[in-house]
Amino acid sequence: MLHKVGNGVKKAIRKVCAKAANIAEKERLGRREVMSVRDVFFMQFEKQELKRYDIVVRYLAIEHYLGENDFGFDLYRKMQNARVHAGYGTDAERQFRALLDSYREKGYDSGSTIVVDKNLSLVDGSHRMALHLYFGIEDVSVVIMPVRKPVDYSIDWFFQNGFTNGEIDRILAKGRELTEKANTGFSCVIWSPAAAFSDEIIGDLSYFGRADGVKRYAFSPEEYCNVVKAIYAADDIADWKIQAKLEHMRQPAPELVAVRFYPDVPDFRLKDATGMPLSRLGERVKKSLRTRYRGQVEDYFFDVIMHIADNFGQSDYMFRVLEPGIDMPEILCILSRYTYALTKTDSPYYPADFPRHIPVGKDADILCLPAELRQVVEELKQQAKKYTAYEMHVLEEENGARIRLEKKGHLIYQLDVSCRVEGLTDDFVEEALKHREQHGAYMRLSAPYEYLYRMVSYKKNPMKAQHLEYLRNHRADYNPEILKKYTSLSQKAYEKWAQEKNL
Repeated sequence: MLHKVGNGVKKAIRKVCAKAANIAEKERLGRREVMSVRDVFFMQFEKQELKRYDIVVRYLAIEHYLGENDFGFDLYRKMQNARVHAGYGTDAERQFRALLDSYREKGYDSGSTIVVDKNLSLVDGSHRMALHLYFGIEDVSVVIMPVRKPVDYSIDWFFQNGFTNGEIDRILAKGRELTEKANTGFSCVIWSPAAAFSDEIIGDLSYFGRADGVKRYAFSPEEYCNVVKAIYAADDIADWKIQAKLEHMRQPAPELVAVRFYPDVPDFRLKDATGMPLSRLGERVKKSLRTRYRGQVEDYFFDVIMHIADNFGQSDYMFRVLEPGIDMPEILCILSRYTYALTKTDSPYYPADFPRHIPVGKDADILCLPAELRQVVEELKQQAKKYTAYEMHVLEEENGARIRLEKKGHLIYQLDVSCRVEGLTDDFVEEALKHREQHGAYMRLSAPYEYLYRMVSYKKNPMKAQHLEYLRNHRADYNPEILKKYTSLSQKAYEKWAQEKNL
């Protein structure tokens, strides 16, 4: 049975949750970030030793609360008495139990924050850290103080504050278990130039930790470029460097090998360029294995052998790039109840087996009838909410909506629903949908209407080279009657433009 939270207990909860905000105001804190709980946890290690065993004691108290042990709150009270003053532990336990009651009754408060110093050492929020770790809450809102405020709750502290050997053994054992649980592995990809000797690279990874979950992916050249760019979207690498890497990855066949790499301890430091955690062990692995194998890669260019995520948050994103887990056939099943058509699916970066696989980091462009727009958008929103691994953002527009599924602030997939097309007459969509055609598992615009749609899309954004390529390859689909009916462009003006674009 869930406990009822009275006014007095609610006040205690508010006091606990407001503490971080009060510290933030007092210290005039700097930036706020949403970070992986695991990244924050492993930033509490120094020279591979956990400096915040108070999180572990709070974790044991949660287990006690849920009936998984019978000693967690005993350790918790003893720790709080030693931290503050004799007798404080009882009051602290009451407040912590109230927080747990609230969590079980209302769920996690996504607005709550923890406070860390400039080195990401925990200043306030160890109760919430323990809650996140226990219940598997992936991300936490972090307020980063522009000062250094190290806090030491290493195992030495427990020796110095009257804990028995038996109590310390329990704390250490749970600390090891929690460290193993939090270490969910880093995403490692072996790029196409090194795919031929990927087995040797994976074998070498075992000298630095454990490697498993090997998966091999084959792509078209355009798909491969799209995936590489998507993977690097979460990094701080410049676009020209990514393009240079791609130029040196053209041969052999566009494939990559994905591995989940479990370092014994990540050994984090702060990355200067981003201020985010960076695994020193990951740096060592990349440097060692790139040096070992660079002689086997023809026309070697830096970092065309392998890439390892900097931290767990980046890993989560990289895993989703390769395995987004978004069921496009189910989305098409929803759309089948309406009059719709997909457009722009004949693009180089689209997987050959779409909709079984989706073009990660791109859009599904959906046209529907004006009368059905809001129903379509609402159903797709409800479907998108099921993908709880992602942050969903809905951008409502007069003639449509964009439903974005993001990971760590980076787009994984977007459902772009429209009932009007800028640059075409208001009745274009309704008329085009009358001439839609079945293409495998989905409906798409017929060739003349798709051609006109691509033409106005390119005129709107000439940077989209794939539209120009499509127009050049589908010149035979051009229909002057459709141009006249749905645009203000004359045949003469179109021919002049087409000549300029070498259509």
